[in-house]
Amino acid sequence: MERQHLDFYDIIGKDSPEKVQLSIANKIRTIRKNRRITQKDLAVKSMMSYASYRIFEKTGKIAFSSLVNIAFALGIESDFAKLFKPENHMTYEEFFR
Repeated sequence: MERQHLDFYDIIGKDSPEKVQLSIANKIRTIRKNRRITQKDLAVKSMMSYASYRIFEKTGKIAFSSLVNIAFALGIESDFAKLFKPENHMTYEEFFR
């Protein structure tokens, strides 16, 4: 039986930053595919190299400005307004519990 490796985020029951990045990349990929847009076409429309775009979809790693460009290219830039609503923030005390 193989032992499963647990990291800090598994222990506290939250997704790691890497998992969140990959989840965003997967959502973008789904939108792109549903709209029948190729990786190359979206890369061009987002003002980034095709290689960088492919890496993003595979790993989730991307510069924030490039992610914003992708959102604009897909017409989903308004989704950024939903990300950091004040009611979703923890207080200082909650953060350090």
